[in-house]
Amino acid sequence: MAAEEREAAAPPAAKQNEPAPEDTSDLSYDNRNTLEVVREMELANPARYKGLGNTVRKFWKAELDYRDKWQAQNPEETFQKDDPDHREFYRRHEPNFEPEDYQTASREIVVKAATERALEKMRMERAPQDRKIKAEEAKREAQPEIEKAVEAAVKEVFKAAPEFEKLVPDGTLTQQAVDAMAEINPVVHHHVVEESEFVWGVINELEKLTRLRDHYEFNAVQPTRLASGRVIYPHALINETYHELEAKLSAAPKADRLDEGREFMTNAERMQRAESIRTSTDSPEAKQRQLENLKKNYWSIAPEHIRNRIIGASKTRIEAITKKFGHFTKAGANGASGKNSEVPAQENTQRSPAKALLAKGSGTSASSDTADNAKRLSAVAIKEEEEFARHAFP
Repeated sequence: MAAEEREAAAPPAAKQNEPAPEDTSDLSYDNRNTLEVVREMELANPARYKGLGNTVRKFWKAELDYRDKWQAQNPEETFQKDDPDHREFYRRHEPNFEPEDYQTASREIVVKAATERALEKMRMERAPQDRKIKAEEAKREAQPEIEKAVEAAVKEVFKAAPEFEKLVPDGTLTQQAVDAMAEINPVVHHHVVEESEFVWGVINELEKLTRLRDHYEFNAVQPTRLASGRVIYPHALINETYHELEAKLSAAPKADRLDEGREFMTNAERMQRAESIRTSTDSPEAKQRQLENLKKNYWSIAPEHIRNRIIGASKTRIEAITKKFGHFTKAGANGASGKNSEVPAQENTQRSPAKALLAKGSGTSASSDTADNAKRLSAVAIKEEEEFARHAFP
């Protein structure tokens, strides 16, 4: 977002250097067309016609002044350009050029316009295919990082089941690993595998939304079928988690919302503030400083917070089932780790009261229950989810 805000504050150099369009608002329709042809003559033959356009415009002004003066002196008569009395004025002021060159330039303008229309039509016809190709290229480029992030998430989930963790060292769940888990505990392994699949499905979509934001649309009703056959709606779940976290932070005391000295601001508020800066009359340099200060002094819910919450909630559910079936492992019989896993242990919650607040939760958010997913897909929910996509993934 910071890069986009910088671009908005200071337009690209190429655009700054482009000449402003010529103002022809003071010209008649015929004179505008004539000037367009004259400008084409300048381009086609600069050695002969350089500056002709400006000369023509000066002539039109002189002609208008001359005619107005003549009309004031001869109020009862009508100005006739071809009258012999005006011959000397036009001889001295009217620009000269070859009629053939004018006709050639006029035809060239027609050809250029027709060519541009044809090219524009081709561009419009190719646009969907071009977008599809760009999206596929972007997906190919991002796929290794998406897979790495998803595998890291699954690996993190298995930390809540220490006896199973060693079976998925790289975050990849193989059938051999699943069978080995079933041998260890045929009851608990089912829940752990289901949670890992759930996290895989949601984090995979979260990573796509984050890394492919220009090519991948947020869709609340898009389903994902897991290997077990269960259907979940990752985008709806991501949206729910986002709103839950934002509401939680918004309702908390100001002191609990600090993140390393930065104050919390909703994404909607941040976007409004940034837009106000971009549309102000301040200089590009001043806008740049204001946008940098906005980023420096405030923080908002970001994809990594959603990721941590989804993973943490899943780990909490795994720990709960582990405690329920104490014969799972020796650690499980003793209550497993007993830790709330919403935020990784390395997070410094002393410097960030907000992280401590985000770490607190019932562990029921981002549920994988299909029936709950279906209930979320009302018209109101979809409207809210569209707002989420606009704010969380601008």
